[in-house]
Amino acid sequence: MAEAKGEGQQGMKLVADVIHTRTQTRKLSAIEVVTDQGEFHGLYHISKQNHHTPEGRFAYGLACELVNGVDPIPNQSFEYFTSNKPLGIPVNSLRYKNHLFYNL
Repeated sequence: MAEAKGEGQQGMKLVADVIHTRTQTRKLSAIEVVTDQGEFHGLYHISKQNHHTPEGRFAYGLACELVNGVDPIPNQSFEYFTSNKPLGIPVNSLRYKNHLFYNL
């Protein structure tokens, strides 16, 4: 919710996919991934009130699935995303609304 607010359910699933991929490649829990220093900056600006909206309830469901090891998008596995314009677009990438999802 914090990183993909306004990106809809697909945008939230893509961010959740990044979290899931990192749990697999870095052998971390979902909580460790999102609280890793310098990552997921939006996490610190989220309001508890957001959980009472349809978007917030969807995000909460995704978070519960991530904690239980569910892959939100089984046929994709992006490890990074940015809302900034990168210097070059990586080969394995997907642009969705305001974010670029990619692997190095």
